[in-house]
Amino acid sequence: MQTSQGLELKQEKGVNLSGGQKQRLALARGILAATSSEVALLDEPTSSVPKNRITDI
Repeated sequence: MQTSQGLELKQEKGVNLSGGQKQRLALARGILAATSSEVALLDEPTSSVPKNRITDI
């Protein structure tokens, strides 16, 4: 299933997501939740993300 912006929706509740994918999802949720805050505390936000993806983030 895709959104109108062309994004693919995952509906398996994270069962088929890799550790890095789960970490990126958690990071994105945290950034969205902190948009109205002055401070965002991130504790090793890329610890499970593959090295070649860290520069993309």
